[in-house]
Amino acid sequence: MNNRQSTLNTMFLLVLITIPLSISCTGDNTDSDDPDSMDSSMLDTLIVVDSIGVFMGDSTEMFAHITSVTPLPGRRLAVLDILTGKISVFTMDGVFQNSFGSMGSGPGEFQGAIHMGLMTNGHLLIQDWMGDEFVVFSQEGEYLYSFPTNPLFSPIDWAIFPCDDSTFVKYSYTRKFFNQTIVQEWEIIRCSIENGETHTTYFSNQQNIDEEPLDWLSCYKVVTTGNNGEVYISDCVSDNYEIQVLTTEGESIRTLRKAATTVPVSEDDIGYIIPLVHLWPDTAHPRDIPGMFPEFRPFVGQMDVDSIGNLWVRRGTVNEHIWDVFSPEGEWLGGVFLDGLPINETVELHMNRFGAVATVYEPEDYYRVYIFNDEE
Repeated sequence: MNNRQSTLNTMFLLVLITIPLSISCTGDNTDSDDPDSMDSSMLDTLIVVDSIGVFMGDSTEMFAHITSVTPLPGRRLAVLDILTGKISVFTMDGVFQNSFGSMGSGPGEFQGAIHMGLMTNGHLLIQDWMGDEFVVFSQEGEYLYSFPTNPLFSPIDWAIFPCDDSTFVKYSYTRKFFNQTIVQEWEIIRCSIENGETHTTYFSNQQNIDEEPLDWLSCYKVVTTGNNGEVYISDCVSDNYEIQVLTTEGESIRTLRKAATTVPVSEDDIGYIIPLVHLWPDTAHPRDIPGMFPEFRPFVGQMDVDSIGNLWVRRGTVNEHIWDVFSPEGEWLGGVFLDGLPINETVELHMNRFGAVATVYEPEDYYRVYIFNDEE
């Protein structure tokens, strides 16, 4: 095995344990008196009524490692499994429809697919990180085309989001040569869905890897896009619950603010700062690395936008199963509690204009997709 392949394999293992904090949407300045209590301000409860996935049994429902789930039109969903290279389509009632993709290096095959997004033109965009390319399928599973990424400095994309019919937004990390040295670069950019060309840069941070301590914290963002192409960005390390709302071209629209309780980070809070913990292999002594850990949990843990443009924001403070919901105009509507999910595991909500489901990051038993009682 050559040095480059060895390095790629090592980085790939890192990716498997650092699929990050990211996702969604709008708002004007709002505040609440008691943001982390389940009281009269609670808007609703989403209850898990079913799940897709088994430990043993029907092979169509056995997942080796789910890295992405995307709701589809017609109350369906697509599940991406990085270890099999398959994208499996189910109804929201758990009925298997079809699957496509496989491990390999040919057209429509993957070597390490880590992200999937439903673009506004209806196509599925999948990033094959180990294959150094983005692959595009129709919803029916027809391979359409692919375009390459830089094979020498292939970026690790934390997430990808649809923007408009011809572009998507991605939040990525890579290492590049700059002024005769290697720098780490974090970017939030809008790219062409045809060839990956950069259209807009929303955030960029470069750091010389020879400088210590590295300022990891300023680079961790929560990102998503709205139904009309807006881009939403929140710092994972901040003194305030604050979300910047930008146009597709990067112009500021507004800032969404909300009161939130400050909670100190403990060495066991892996669920709230996943990438910060796993970028350093010795999790038993994480604070040996100066500057890598926030003093408090992020106010915003994840964001998503639903079918009518409401912004859902996971509270990164007291209870990660409570989500704040804001109207498209920025009015805080209340909190939604996700009931029936594993209590002590990190929940990932997968939401777009066609519905919402949930998975658990690195489950203790086996991978599955959780279905709620709400069709939205």
